[in-house]
Amino acid sequence: MLFFLGVKEKFLEHSEKRQMFFFVRVKVK
Repeated sequence: MLFFLGVKEKFLEHSEKRQMFFFVRVKVK
């Protein structure tokens, strides 16, 4: 269970970074 939570946290962090990157790219265009 703890391992699963850790993976979920990493996944959320990664998706957040991707969203920010996408947002920045849209703003630049």
